[in-house]
Formats: sequence, structure tokens, C-alpha cells
Amino acid sequence: MSNKITSQRLEFLDIMKGFTIFLVVLGHALGQVSSKNPLNIWIYAFHMPFFFMLSGFLALKTVKNGGGYLINIKNKFISLMIPFIICGICYSLTSDLLPDFIWSVHHAGYWFLFSLFTMWIIFLSIHLLLNVLHLQKYIVIEAICLICPFFIGNIIMTHLSPNIVNALSLPYTIADYRFFILGYYLGRFWSQYHQKECLFCKFLDGHITQACSIIIFLGLGFYLMHGNDGRFMTIKQVLLCISLFIFLYNYKSFLNQITANILAFCGYNSLIIYVFHYLFIYQFSYKSIEELSIGAQTIIAIIITIIVIIASLIIANPFKNNKILAFLFLGQRIK
Repeated sequence: MSNKITSQRLEFLDIMKGFTIFLVVLGHALGQVSSKNPLNIWIYAFHMPFFFMLSGFLALKTVKNGGGYLINIKNKFISLMIPFIICGICYSLTSDLLPDFIWSVHHAGYWFLFSLFTMWIIFLSIHLLLNVLHLQKYIVIEAICLICPFFIGNIIMTHLSPNIVNALSLPYTIADYRFFILGYYLGRFWSQYHQKECLFCKFLDGHITQACSIIIFLGLGFYLMHGNDGRFMTIKQVLLCISLFIFLYNYKSFLNQITANILAFCGYNSLIIYVFHYLFIYQFSYKSIEELSIGAQTIIAIIITIIVIIASLIIANPFKNNKILAFLFLGQRIK
């Protein structure tokens, strides 16, 4: 794959993924250089919900592409669960974290792949049922059915043992499932209206909307960094995700093409960065850095993040170019 992203892909979506995977690595880097950096509070409030929202954005495209329920499940198993199993086991064995990978809620850091696969099973199953019952055309009924697993899941967790709950990553899956569905409806509205002159498009493209999205994103961020009380957290996360989406959707207003291409390239390779960055990120641990100012800590963490992303992309080359390794470690099928 060349550095140029194919025209069939949505560049703004790749840019969003690139920005988010940068935040994922940065969050881990900040955790290594300082346990008290307030920027991490902001990052962890929205970066994974935003990633799940972007996954949900493409859900309509997945079901419209055909192939049927079982084919879609098979494809998601290959692209998500095979990297989860192979990369997770390899990393866990080399880091002496195998029990953590099997039983802990975060699965040695690879929980995102497991949780996303679980969400796809839930979503595709409900979508199939709605189709069979001819209820999908009723948006209110569809929305209620799609969001129900969030509430049902919280009830189910109270009746399961903690070991099972953690091994299945249910706390993360259920908490972030809402944002997958939010992304689904955002993608559905965008797919329906993006080529039309309508209120939805004017809202996404409007300068006032862009300005408001920046104010909301930065304002909530500084609020979270300076004494978040935890109340109305879901509303805060939704506002952060939506405002960031609108802001990055209009990336051409503030990014030059070189920067946009770099972010899009990272977004296209976000899975690669995610599965391989664990090999490098925890090699950095400098407790003396905690004595530095917050600004200095952040600059050091950003430098570490860039180094780790580059190293992850470099080490992935043999895996990307080998048919067997690409399948096992990246869930990619090279023809």
C-alpha cells in the first residue's frame, strides 16, 4: 500500500482514526512519564469512545455491502479476533502477562479488539432480527432495540462472577457500546444526506458549528483536567466525541495536505500501530520526569509517542508483506 490513501476510502475518517491512534499511544506514554498529568484525564475521557464511534460509523456500509450475517461475522472474526489472539498471546508470553491477557478486563491492552468484535456480534444480530421482522424502517423501534443491550448488559453483569465479567471485557464493551450505536446513526445520516444540500450538511460544514465544536471540545477538556466531579459523564463524552468529529470533519480548514496525509496514513494503519506499539511503549519509564513541569512531561510524551508510532510501522513491514503473517497478526488477507 502506498502512502496515498485510495479514493474509495473516506479521507476524513482516516484522519480521525490517525488522530485517535496518536492519542491512544500518547495516553500510554503519559502514563509512563507521569502518573499525575491532567492531560491523561482528558484523553481517557473520550479517545476510546471516539474510536468505537468511528467503527460504528461504517456499520451501515458493512450491512449494505451484503454477504449476509455469517459472512460478516466471519470477516470481523478474521480482522479483529485473530490479531487479538495471536498478537495478544505473543506479547503476553514475551512480557510474562499471559494470566493478565486471559483473565483481566483489559487483556494485556488488547481489549479493544475483543470488545469491538463483541459489539459487531450484538449489532449484526439485532440488525438481522429487525430485518426478519421488517421493523428496520421504524427508526424509533430500531434505535430502542439497538441501544437495549447497553441496559441489559449492565443487568447481566450483576449476575455473573467477576472472573467471567473481566474475561469477557464486559465493563468496557457495555460502556462503549453506546458510542458504537452513536457512530452508526451518525454514519447513517451522513450516508443519506452528505451529497445533498440539507440542514444536516450545513450543520456539519457551517463555520459557526465548527467554532462551537472547538469551544465545546477545549472547554470540556479543560474542565475535566481541572476537577471533574464525574457527574453527567456520558453527556460530556458524547459532546466531546461529536465536537471532535465535526472539528476533524472540516480538517481542510486548518490542516495542510502533508499533515492530512500523515494522519490519514496513520489512520489507515491504526490497527498496525495499535497491536505493535505495546512492544515499545512500556520500554519508557522515567520516574525522574515526574519532577518536571506538566508542559515538559507532555512534550517528552509526545516525542516518545512519535518514536513509538514510527517504530511500530517499521516493525510491521515484514508482517504486512507476508501473506501468512499478515493474516495471523493483522487479520488481513493478501491476494
